[in-house]
Amino acid sequence: MEVDDLKLPSNPELWVKMRRKILWGDETAVESAVLRCPPGEEIAVFKRQRVYQLIEGWSLHRQADGTVGIEGVPLPMHPDSLKSLEPVDGHFLYKYAEHRFDNREDVANPFVPGSQPSAPESESGQSSETKSSSSPRSPRTRSAR
Repeated sequence: MEVDDLKLPSNPELWVKMRRKILWGDETAVESAVLRCPPGEEIAVFKRQRVYQLIEGWSLHRQADGTVGIEGVPLPMHPDSLKSLEPVDGHFLYKYAEHRFDNREDVANPFVPGSQPSAPESESGQSSETKSSSSPRSPRTRSAR
């Protein structure tokens, strides 16, 4: 699976590897986390879980003063660890995750024979995701009665 190695704005020596592709389980994990959270924390949990679902690895450590840096104790891979990030870093990672969740790879619908992908996005800075050049197989359709 393709990942992006993102340098954090507060310290370019810190990196987070985030997956490009959203899986169905990612969506359900976000929903489950929001449903289990205490009242009033839904938005924060939603944002942290969206980011966390895409993380494949990071170079984050808890320093002696409690801040995140390149040295110290490795920060556990857990959504609550994201609370320790600098606000600029949390916002940066959330914008990445938001883009990935909201702008999926544009493919034809395999359940609708003959469907075509819509026009490609014209967004600058779009990643170089590998897209299949072959068309998906169309399922057999029943004849009309």
